[in-house]
Amino acid sequence: MEYIWSPRVTFATLVLIYIIACTLVGLYGRNRVLGFWGFFALSYVFSPFLMFLFLAVTNTRRG
Repeated sequence: MEYIWSPRVTFATLVLIYIIACTLVGLYGRNRVLGFWGFFALSYVFSPFLMFLFLAVTNTRRG
């Protein structure tokens, strides 16, 4: 079977997309209690989609 892209390139692309998604979640959560790095790390461990949903339903930091 001939691949259009090699599996190695496909995996690297998926990892890059995942890290970009984690970065976007971190940017979205930068005004929260955990800040950018907290939400970046949580989205890396759990899932960027799950953390984005969490950020969408919670309030921003007050004060």
